[in-house]
Amino acid sequence: MSYLIRPMELADRPLVIRWAQQEGFCPGIGDLGIFYDTDNGGVWVGE
Repeated sequence: MSYLIRPMELADRPLVIRWAQQEGFCPGIGDLGIFYDTDNGGVWVGE
């Protein structure tokens, strides 16, 4: 089994929002974009 941690890409936004919603977090429209646009090298995805 391997686990990849990588910088998030714009195409990952819908996936990350879906994960948050599945965990009971209700991100507002544009919330993720604010973090990504502020520091696009500081948002990571593990898969």
